[in-house]
Amino acid sequence: MITNIVAIIGCITGVISLTLNLIRSWNERFDVRVHFYEPENMFFNRLHGYGSYHTDYQGIVRVRFENRSSDPITVFSATLSADGQPVFIREYEGLSKKILLNLGDHHSGEISLEREIHLPLRIDSYDAVEGYMFIPFFPTISKDIAPLTLSVQTTKKDLVVNSQIHYVGPQR
Repeated sequence: MITNIVAIIGCITGVISLTLNLIRSWNERFDVRVHFYEPENMFFNRLHGYGSYHTDYQGIVRVRFENRSSDPITVFSATLSADGQPVFIREYEGLSKKILLNLGDHHSGEISLEREIHLPLRIDSYDAVEGYMFIPFFPTISKDIAPLTLSVQTTKKDLVVNSQIHYVGPQR
């Protein structure tokens, strides 16, 4: 009789311990998400006054990294490809953190790069980082919309995210 009671108590504590460990493992799992703001993913004619690079087009991409896990992570590398061609992400080197775009027909636009993302990027647990990535060498493509692929290497796992990038500027 006492042996049965001890066995039942041992079984109950074992099941409770297993349940608590499964819940803790579920809450501590790796869960990082990357979101694009597609209307702000754009490429445009080379910026005048940004003469460091000789290319026809340049671009920007707006992304948001979300860490939905209990451990902090570090994004140490990100590679981008547009229309299957690799593009490079660099820090914007302009005198001002504002990009002035010629949209054609005497229209212009302005984008502020105050929230530019710099790698490596540390994201605390249950935190998010949002900002822009500048593309100084954008490939010459004939389409106005191109597929965009971002490959992100973190300290725990690699992610691949797809989106689109569109041309903004005067008629080509």
